[in-house]
Amino acid sequence: MSEKNNSELTADEVKNTDEVKNTDEVKNTDVEQETETVDWEELEKENALLRQQLLRLKADFENFRRRSRSQLENIVLEANEGW
Repeated sequence: MSEKNNSELTADEVKNTDEVKNTDEVKNTDVEQETETVDWEELEKENALLRQQLLRLKADFENFRRRSRSQLENIVLEANEGW
């Protein structure tokens, strides 16, 4: 059996090599598109989670404000009772 150098490739072998390269490029593009889709879904889930956390934090802060205001009013009322 004789071995061929890269410079001795036939036209068919060159064509086959190009087809393999093109197929690999298509596969890589498909993988990238799937990765982008997965990343997009993950981002949507994270966005929903962060929105929930924000709403809870907002509600907690509103409750804190009301409780603080009520406590301050009670302190003022108790202080004025002694006069």
